[in-house]
Amino acid sequence: TGDGVAALADAIEAHRVTANQPEQARTRAANQLRRAIVDLSLRRATGSSRWEKTMQEVADRSTDPMTAAQRLMDDSGVSS
Repeated sequence: TGDGVAALADAIEAHRVTANQPEQARTRAANQLRRAIVDLSLRRATGSSRWEKTMQEVADRSTDPMTAAQRLMDDSGVSS
């Protein structure tokens, strides 16, 4: 057996070379940073003592989601 092993090794090497290009590295880093910011922001927002009240305000349409999100971020020390 071993059919296709050489082709697989070539494909892996081609991917490695492309993945190490500066623009690819920057794109990957930007995506990783975006995910980290979203994860951290979500943890801070949902951990806020105002989370339930703010969520209800959005559900009741007494405040819009963007304003509510900004308020939660401000409360957690993240401001625009």
